[in-house]
Amino acid sequence: MISCEDLIETEIIKEIIKQTILQFIEATNLEDLLTEDDLRCHLFYWIKNAIKDHSQASIHSEVRWYGGQNFGKEKLKFRADLVVIDIETLDNPIGKISSIRLNSKGYAFEDYYAVIELKLRRPNDNSSDASFEEMIKRDFEKVRIIKSRTSTKHSPLTIVISFDKRRIKKEAWLIEESYDPTLLINSTSYQ
Repeated sequence: MISCEDLIETEIIKEIIKQTILQFIEATNLEDLLTEDDLRCHLFYWIKNAIKDHSQASIHSEVRWYGGQNFGKEKLKFRADLVVIDIETLDNPIGKISSIRLNSKGYAFEDYYAVIELKLRRPNDNSSDASFEEMIKRDFEKVRIIKSRTSTKHSPLTIVISFDKRRIKKEAWLIEESYDPTLLINSTSYQ
């Protein structure tokens, strides 16, 4: 059971993450990003600095998720670009045997505050707009599946961010399990 104090802290952390993403999108110049890894690194830095006063939250990249509920029996199916983890539920043994049976990842956690997927389209990308939009929709579905198949006390944010250097467009969507994505920001101004 989550206490009232923990619930308030959870909502604060989630709001900090959301506001940081919105500020990041507005402030980031498309010319500063060459690759999707650049986008991931820049946003990682922004979120890490924004949550630094909240010791129970920690941001990590390339976090793997299993496809189902069979612990250790299913292959790693999903990889999330960025995940803000509740480190109070993180088991990440260093030089010792874990108190629980860890999966092939070598770490485990129960609760998280946010899953963030990123897409960067380069200006010379020859794929159609419809093809790029389909890749974004697949990320919508991926974060929905991750959220629906994981049990966490935090009711985490699931966000997809797209930087399109070809159309000079930056967007972010909040993804709910059973609703259409909510557009958080659509910025087409070039800096």
